[in-house]
This record gives sequence, C-alpha cells and structure tokens, in this order.
Amino acid sequence: MTSTAARLALVALLLAATAGCVNNIEGAVGVTRAPNGHLALAVVWCDRPSTMGAWILKQNPWKAVVEYKNPEVDSVSDFQILDIDSPEAPWQLSSGLAKLYPDVDYTAEAWPGDGKNGIFGQVGFRLKDVEKLKTGQVWLGTPGHVVTWNYFLEYAEKDACS
Repeated sequence: MTSTAARLALVALLLAATAGCVNNIEGAVGVTRAPNGHLALAVVWCDRPSTMGAWILKQNPWKAVVEYKNPEVDSVSDFQILDIDSPEAPWQLSSGLAKLYPDVDYTAEAWPGDGKNGIFGQVGFRLKDVEKLKTGQVWLGTPGHVVTWNYFLEYAEKDACS
C-alpha cells in the first residue's frame, strides 16, 4: 500500500471512529487567501517542524485530490500559507492536481514530518464556503465558519496548543 493510500485509509478510519475528534492535533489549519488572491491553506503549529506536508481530500468517497510537501520549514515564521493553485518554494506539489469543484465536500489537513505522530489540524469546506473569503479571513473548523486572521492565530495558541 502506498503511503498516500495508507494515509487516506487512516484518515477515513479516524474520521469514522472519532466523529470529528482527532488525537494529536498540534496546531490549526484553515482556508484563507494568499497575498495574490488565490485560495490557500493557512497552517499554524504548536512546535515548529523541520518538514511538513498537506493535502486536500474529496469526501464521499474519500480520495486524495492533491498533496504537497515542504522539505524545509523556515525558522522565522510561526505559520505557513500554502497557495493551493501555485505553491511557492519551499512548498512542492507531490501528487495530484489542485482542481476543486463546486458542490464537493473537501477536507484539508497538514502535518509535521511524515504525519505519523499527528496533524496540525483539519478543515472541512466546499468552494461556496470559501470563494468569497477576503484577505485577513480564515475558514476554520468542520463544519467551518469565517474568523479573522488574528482569531485563527489566537485559537491555535490558546485552544489547540494549550
């Protein structure tokens, strides 16, 4: 079984078994706007990783749509913005295409290292949920809702990392 297939099976099992509660959450993940206006994943962590990955899954049936890797997390930022359409270095597209469709339920996740010891978080969304996001807004949670960038960072620090 490939690592992507194994990860997908694990996510489906976790979601089914925990009904929204996942152990080892080490930060937060949301959907936001990149500085260029593209949809992006916002990732904030409790402990800085040296490498990380992220993916977007289509629900019902569960299937990985696109997966990204970041082989060298910078030592300055406490968060990462991953442009879904055009990942900037050091982010790399590792599989799939970032083609998202209306009326499809998606889950996005990000994880430290190889993801075996936990995730930063996950967010559920449809394009109609996030297409009108403005700069400084983040779609957070499952089911999600719009929050400010500052709230997103505070949520990670006070709720996810405490």
